[in-house]
Amino acid sequence: MDGIKVDGLTGRLWMCKRKDGHALGVIVTISVPDGLVEHLYLFRNSVLAEFANSEAKIIGHVEGTMHDIECTMCKAKRTWWEGKGALKRAVASYLAE
Repeated sequence: MDGIKVDGLTGRLWMCKRKDGHALGVIVTISVPDGLVEHLYLFRNSVLAEFANSEAKIIGHVEGTMHDIECTMCKAKRTWWEGKGALKRAVASYLAE
């Protein structure tokens, strides 16, 4: 599931915590001056992984940590944890511009 292209972005699928193959979003790695930062772009609705290329529509990306992201297919919930190091690098790159 690495290198998947969804709605113009290339990354890897962020899956529901159940083993049903539900994709909640796509993780895109972005280069910043001091390393790499991962951003999670959420889908409007969860999709089966095999249909993510054609059916998924991105509604936006998560800033920081977000709790209780719900799978629209099975209602399971996950949390996206933004690491402190990644957050510091992202802020530093925005300030440097």
